[in-house]
Amino acid sequence: MNTLQTNMDETHLKEAVRLDPNNENALNNLGNLYLAQGFFPKAIECYEKTLAVAPGSMVALINMGNAYLAMQMAVEALSFYQKALEHDSTNPVILYSMGNCLLSLRQLDSAAEFLQRTIALQPDLPSAHSTLGIVYQQQHRSEEAMACYEKALSLSPSTNVEAYNNLGAIYVEQKRYDEALALFEKALAMKPSHAQTHSNIGLVFLDTNRLDEAAAYFKTAIQYNPHLMEAYRNMGKVLLEQCDARGTIAIYQEALKMQSPNQDGFRINLAKILPPIYSSKADMVFWRNHYEEELDKLLVTGVQIEDPSKEIGSANFYLAYQGFNNCELQKKFASLFHNLPEYREAPISRRHPKPKVGFISNFFHPQHTIGKHFLGLAEHLSRDKFDVTLITAGAHSQSSLQNPHTHIHLDSQYLPKVRKIVAEQELDMLIYTDIGMDPLTYYLAFDRLAPVQCTMWGHPDTTGIPAMDYFLSNTAFETDESRSSYSETLKIFENMITYYPRPVYTGKPLGRNYFSLPEDKHLYYCPQSLFKIHPDFDEILGDILRKDPKGLIVLISGTREEWNTFLMKRFETTIPDVAGRIGFIPRLNREEFLASLQIADVLLDTIHFSAGSTAFEMLSFGLPIVTMPSNFLRGRITNACYQQMGYTECIATTPEEYANLAVNLATQADYREQVQNRIRETSHVLFEDLSAVSALEDFLTQAYEQAVSR
Repeated sequence: MNTLQTNMDETHLKEAVRLDPNNENALNNLGNLYLAQGFFPKAIECYEKTLAVAPGSMVALINMGNAYLAMQMAVEALSFYQKALEHDSTNPVILYSMGNCLLSLRQLDSAAEFLQRTIALQPDLPSAHSTLGIVYQQQHRSEEAMACYEKALSLSPSTNVEAYNNLGAIYVEQKRYDEALALFEKALAMKPSHAQTHSNIGLVFLDTNRLDEAAAYFKTAIQYNPHLMEAYRNMGKVLLEQCDARGTIAIYQEALKMQSPNQDGFRINLAKILPPIYSSKADMVFWRNHYEEELDKLLVTGVQIEDPSKEIGSANFYLAYQGFNNCELQKKFASLFHNLPEYREAPISRRHPKPKVGFISNFFHPQHTIGKHFLGLAEHLSRDKFDVTLITAGAHSQSSLQNPHTHIHLDSQYLPKVRKIVAEQELDMLIYTDIGMDPLTYYLAFDRLAPVQCTMWGHPDTTGIPAMDYFLSNTAFETDESRSSYSETLKIFENMITYYPRPVYTGKPLGRNYFSLPEDKHLYYCPQSLFKIHPDFDEILGDILRKDPKGLIVLISGTREEWNTFLMKRFETTIPDVAGRIGFIPRLNREEFLASLQIADVLLDTIHFSAGSTAFEMLSFGLPIVTMPSNFLRGRITNACYQQMGYTECIATTPEEYANLAVNLATQADYREQVQNRIRETSHVLFEDLSAVSALEDFLTQAYEQAVSR
């Protein structure tokens, strides 16, 4: 309707009301005109006059409810819909209005009931199917939601923007990105200014590492709807992954100015900003101090979070890579959540014929680091002694475990639903292999879901979570200083608690030419994630290159291309004289990665956070990796491998010793071959270690008996 037509209609309706102030139809239609224009108070005034003339007018009652709902006053809207319902309990329009209003009030079960009644009476109403899909989606009933959206689109394929967008959003959750984008394109063709669709497209590009494109879509979404909080949240993620921490602060502060609900999630995200790569050691200390200062403010004011895994996402993953004692910071962060009302704190006492042990992770895939280290423990734990439950979740968990008594794959990331599923297993002991790597298992760990709860070194840092009883470690992982860095009771085993399958390389050898690397240089290869490259490591790399003019440092490109650029800028500042001899190779598939290990002259372990599964794979092929253990577990994993092998030739105690050892291995072929032979002779003890399984069984038996006797 154009402006001229609207003005003419308004003039005619006002004239009709002037001539007859009790003209029910004119009053109601004038209200509808104002409602369509967004003049909600004027619309309500007209509907009130209509109801004064005709107190039982269902149309006016429904319209009054619509006006209040448009003003986000759902409680007031509901009262008018209920009055209309008293007049006609089988009217599809009223039933739909009730369902839609109850959805706004988050009364999802009741909303679903009214919408189902609507569809039973009017099965060809697209909006009823689409709105019921929204209800199911919010209840995390994805399959039912998809069916509703598909039905809505079959009834109205050319106008149903919301159904296209919402169905696409489910496809994004399922990692079906191409199908999602096709639906989003249809939604934008109908309504180019649909902010939620722009935000959802941005999420696809964020998930697929196309950060610049993601940022453009999030910016557009915010322009069309400045109150769309998820667009701000995801824009902040993009900027942080691009190492623009201050940009992340700016976008979160902009979001806080919108005064939208659930602001505490943004306040926490603002506090926990930790860049993946730092420009210097001073930069790292700055952001660590910022993190603690902001946490302290939150602890004073308090926070209220409904679903932290959704509103906040990852906890503080990058904190572990800084090389400091994180115990107090972890406890501070955890204290923001452990008093939330849904978390239980009282332990549960049970007795079963055999203790029920659960292993849980989002990463139980045979080719994932977590799967390699810990699936074998669950596989080989004695079934005569224990009833084993494997709990997997997410696209990274496709376990090949053959003999759990129970295998539960969580098809939802919705925390309350997952909490209920795990609680129903009535486990006696629950082992988290990697708390901190994934939001779901981090926040789940606050609940007391078993009398004994343990975490392992899949993410090798303390959790700070009160409900976590034990941290399972070993002698070579710990130092006098590190033993005080845990909020959990530290259980120290003699050897590493892992059952790691011996790697097998079946591919053909790939020479240096394949990786575009020179034949006439000494290759010092550090095949680690770039966020492990601590600023303290820069000078060691510089020393190596100064001692060996033919040396070349080789790194693997980051998951974000911006990381390469940012790290190189740091090298150009910290070691400018040799930064030109540091290069990157592209990211590799598994066969390429294993082949790449074998073309290096020497492999370099990162400091403060050492190699994990990479160390096992290097050593399985007899390849020397130079390491310098730090004070905390996360910097001592390669050291622990060597200690378990009984071979310590490649362990340095100072940065200078590290550089000298690396250069000797790279430049002295006879020495390198001697070291390789000794590694081949001794590395077998790292793999498929049944003694680790037995040690874990003994601990679990003891911990179980202590728990049931309390």
